[in-house]
Amino acid sequence: MKDGIIILRIEETNKKEIMSYCKKHGISLSELLREAACEKTNKLTKKQYSLDKQLKGEINRIGNNINQIAKNYNSNRYLLDSEKERLFQYLDKLEALINEHNEFDRKKFYEMLNK
Repeated sequence: MKDGIIILRIEETNKKEIMSYCKKHGISLSELLREAACEKTNKLTKKQYSLDKQLKGEINRIGNNINQIAKNYNSNRYLLDSEKERLFQYLDKLEALINEHNEFDRKKFYEMLNK
């Protein structure tokens, strides 16, 4: 007996896309979510783990570089223009990695819907 209830908040546009998918394939929203969560989890988990590991490594490298710049600033109380530029490049790279990771999550979900 299925007696568990999950409440999910999503944007209206996403809701329309998902409901359209369900109608097109003749399945209920519950069926779609159960299948997506239960049957495809293992495949996605392995792929996600690999990406998370890569992302963590890149973020650690960026963090180390930023720490070196901060250490230099704390020692000298100023930053060279080249160090400022490197700092902004690292911050831009960090922002891009975060955005890429968020975009991957969105793409992963839609790929799952299309299988």
